[in-house]
Amino acid sequence: MEVRPSIATRNDGQRSPLPAFAKASAWLAFTDGNSLSEGIRLYEKALAGSPLTPEEERAASSAVGYMQGFLGGCAVWATFDKDNCPIRLPKEGVTTPQAIKIVEKFLNDHPEDLHSVADGLCYVALAKAFPI
Repeated sequence: MEVRPSIATRNDGQRSPLPAFAKASAWLAFTDGNSLSEGIRLYEKALAGSPLTPEEERAASSAVGYMQGFLGGCAVWATFDKDNCPIRLPKEGVTTPQAIKIVEKFLNDHPEDLHSVADGLCYVALAKAFPI
């Protein structure tokens, strides 16, 4: 099985903070905390400079995309329904890597909930981090 480097190089020769797997074409679905936790673990592995298999790249890339989408949904909710949104994101915004760290910490602190649906776990993690 082929293993590729996991950090992209920008045109100016600098290492990109986005792993090379960000261009993966096949996305994986996250159904529960276990699958999301594994995707986040692989994302962190790539950021540390460890090589990933193509399957691991897809899982890590999917975790990043999942969190970007979830965070985007929270931002839209907070913008258009501020009075009913239980998450108060900072005015400066929250980066995807920051949201991933928040969710990762929540998942690590609550292994008893890993069987629960991924979107519910992300919601609870971000609501606790950014309460109203």
